[in-house]
Amino acid sequence: MNQFISARVEKIKVRYLLLLFPLVFIFKKVVNDALDRMYAKSLYPVPFYKGQMTFNASELAGYYRFMVEHGSLSIYLQTQWFDFVFIAATFLMHGAVGLLMWKLHLNHRINRRLAAGILFSGLAAPVFDVLENAVSFYFIAYPNEITNPLTILYSTFAAAKFALFGVTYVGVTVSAASWLWMAVVKSLRLHSRA
Repeated sequence: MNQFISARVEKIKVRYLLLLFPLVFIFKKVVNDALDRMYAKSLYPVPFYKGQMTFNASELAGYYRFMVEHGSLSIYLQTQWFDFVFIAATFLMHGAVGLLMWKLHLNHRINRRLAAGILFSGLAAPVFDVLENAVSFYFIAYPNEITNPLTILYSTFAAAKFALFGVTYVGVTVSAASWLWMAVVKSLRLHSRA
């Protein structure tokens, strides 16, 4: 299976990934800005990451109670549905970056493993975002039934998502810096031979 995937990935041209990445990045940025505006419109009373990482049922229930009292829970529901567009954009961006890092390190085994880790963590993060959203739909449907076990599950999915985002972004930074370093060293060697 691994060889099957490797063979398919190796057929993808770096130039296509270099063209795809800025398009996906811009798409994700536009979607992220729209999502932020929707969160604001929903009157979600704290930054979304604070609510997602609360691990405290009474605190989280208070956020939902606030939206119910202000008649904005339906807007929050729309926001959660729109979040799937953000999740898809994130999945595409992480996939493009992970594949690009893989392609840039075709001849370096350690960095290629790092690229595989970037690809895995980058694609796993949106999966945890989907799971987190699934729990939030329950909270929206039953805002008076937010329990500690469900809140812990919800916040655990969010924590896993944010941790995988971090691993992905640090991995991309290390991988790109490594590729740049190897390119500089290679160029210096070529110039010293001339």
